[in-house]
Amino acid sequence: MKINKLDIVWGICLITIVLGSLIVSLNNVFGFDFPKTMIVPIGIVDLITLPVLAFTTVKKMQKNKA
Repeated sequence: MKINKLDIVWGICLITIVLGSLIVSLNNVFGFDFPKTMIVPIGIVDLITLPVLAFTTVKKMQKNKA
């Protein structure tokens, strides 16, 4: 099975969003008191990664239809 670049980018985006969301939510739930200088960049990376994930998901769906 050949893995193309689209699948790799999609997987990296998915893992990035999962890890970032997990860190932020665990910080809020358990009160780890991570500094804002750590939480804000994680949120920014998540916001940048979301459109990339949406784009790659649409491209993967279009590729599977054809």
